[in-house]
Amino acid sequence: MNQNQRKIFIINDQQIIHELSPTFYHDFILQTAGVQLTDFKGQRLRLAEIHLEVGSEGPSSIITAEFRYLFVSDDGALDKTLFAEFIQSGIDAVKNNTANDPESAYRKRFFWSPTHDEFKTLMSLALKKEMSSACKVMESYTLPIDNSDPMINGIRKMLAAFPGIRVVGNNRSLHFWSITLDIVNSYGLISLLFLREGLKHEQVKSASLTLSSPDNDMRYVLSCNSFADVKKVSVWMIYIYQKRLQYKDMNSQSTCSCGE
Repeated sequence: MNQNQRKIFIINDQQIIHELSPTFYHDFILQTAGVQLTDFKGQRLRLAEIHLEVGSEGPSSIITAEFRYLFVSDDGALDKTLFAEFIQSGIDAVKNNTANDPESAYRKRFFWSPTHDEFKTLMSLALKKEMSSACKVMESYTLPIDNSDPMINGIRKMLAAFPGIRVVGNNRSLHFWSITLDIVNSYGLISLLFLREGLKHEQVKSASLTLSSPDNDMRYVLSCNSFADVKKVSVWMIYIYQKRLQYKDMNSQSTCSCGE
């Protein structure tokens, strides 16, 4: 039976990511004696709290992801004054119905938005069974893009229009074509879910269309081993794109579920 799990990461100004155990974080927030972040005295750290679904093989899906600041006092303990302001600001935002408004003072002051590379690295780390040591944010690389086939190029452009997805390359050979994409924010996790569910559609089963993550991170490859099915895939892509645009949480701060 699957269970929920919480993972907490912090990023410092040098783009180094550390994982905090939920127990340590809980004690830090409660200001338990002796629980301090001595290496980060007087800093405003970027914190990512990620909730996952975990099965027998380890983390299997991302349920929610929230990115907020953690304020550390000059002695390495929780900055009680700023934490109290964070709590009160949150209560006021809920009362004013602005808790999820990215332009609200609450969101601008106490929350942050990860870059594409930060998001990919954090999500990849969350989906691993464990993080043995601190690591640096991974820098993404871009692959060549082949625009020689108008139909495949059209699929590439359609895929790039999905919220939260960035196409970083495509390729064609004598026997297959592929498009490589990155999931770069929470909206992209929902888009990925639509694409993966869409592969069950009868329209593409015969095309042997696949979507895989070769490196088990937030980079995926959409590939097809038949040029004869390009038009069929194009029609399918339009259908999935329309369904994605109709999704109710597309223009709001989303909770998301995404299998790895």
